[in-house]
Amino acid sequence: MNKPRRVDPVGPVDAKIVLVGEAPGKEEDETGVPFTGASGTLLTQIMREAGIERSQCYITNVIKYRPPNNNLNKLHEIGLKLEECEEELRRELRQLNPNVIVPLGNTALHALTGKGLKAKDKITNWRGSIIPSYPSIGREGTPVKVIPTLHPAFIMRSWGDSPFVFFDFLKIKKESLTKGIKWEKKDYKILTVFEDAKDWL
Repeated sequence: MNKPRRVDPVGPVDAKIVLVGEAPGKEEDETGVPFTGASGTLLTQIMREAGIERSQCYITNVIKYRPPNNNLNKLHEIGLKLEECEEELRRELRQLNPNVIVPLGNTALHALTGKGLKAKDKITNWRGSIIPSYPSIGREGTPVKVIPTLHPAFIMRSWGDSPFVFFDFLKIKKESLTKGIKWEKKDYKILTVFEDAKDWL
């Protein structure tokens, strides 16, 4: 089987926000542009509502070719291996200098951080969190901020989760203003007796 059309990234190389999807779908294969079609329209709408313009983001995929039947287990049929695609993505991102990278879905989360494949590491457990990328992705081996969120195709099947993605993008916009991960110091007060908690409140 011949390889389908390659779908290269779009957007400014000096973008502060990088969006990473899994692989092109049917519309992307036809247009040669990542995140087109219904899921791309939804992604653009959610970002705009959060104050982020798509044109200001660099948008790419882990896999640059549409897998047969959109099935990653069939990548070998077009001569690709997921591990090689992940390494190509990491080389691609090393050429950029974003403040935040946004993996959309488990495949992208795994390529950027090693998380995403095991049940406890699924993106639903990590979405909205700030986690470090592999050090090799950043300049001089410094990890980049990664804030995962749900893939728009998932939202189209589970519309009730769309507010989570909106709030994730509000956080992404805020975090895109600065580089590096700054952990906030938090003080915890553990109150084991209800009366103590009531008095504290």
